[in-house]
Amino acid sequence: MINKLSTIAYCKVDAVFNNIKQSVLKFKKDEQGAVAIEYVIIAAIMAGVVYAVFNTGLHDALDDAMGKITAVINKIS
Repeated sequence: MINKLSTIAYCKVDAVFNNIKQSVLKFKKDEQGAVAIEYVIIAAIMAGVVYAVFNTGLHDALDDAMGKITAVINKIS
């Protein structure tokens, strides 16, 4: 009787272990999370560049350039 119960318990534990093992292998092969992380990294880099542009002298240089372009277009029109 005890031997039969221990065999049943072993089979259930083995089944649970195999289920966990399959889940881990499936998670390891899944690359959708990696793609999402890559997009987050790209977005963070872009945010850093935008922040740097608008909080440095480059912002003023861009404003001056756009002002000159606008002035030339207005003269032509």
